[in-house]
Amino acid sequence: MKRTLLAILAISASLLPSMSKVVKTIDFGKDWVGKSITFTDEELSTVDSLVLKGYIEGFNFKNLRNIIEKGVLTGIDMSEASFGDNYIPEKAFMPSDGKAEAR
Repeated sequence: MKRTLLAILAISASLLPSMSKVVKTIDFGKDWVGKSITFTDEELSTVDSLVLKGYIEGFNFKNLRNIIEKGVLTGIDMSEASFGDNYIPEKAFMPSDGKAEAR
């Protein structure tokens, strides 16, 4: 019985790192500097939350859409961000194939 319990505890402990939240923060600063939102291949498969801060230019929403489609993001925090022309582009989060999901 003790061996079974120890085995279960060992397996559970080995899974803990993979269940931890991985957050990437990108700070664009207050002025446009041409900085892009980019992810490495490893980040695409590990980063599940993204925090965006500062001034985000519209072209970055295409990069963000690709990251959402190819990665494992579950949340994006833009509460400390401002946007070019003061709005998020209309089709910023539409799938790249151009077909919106029916609700």
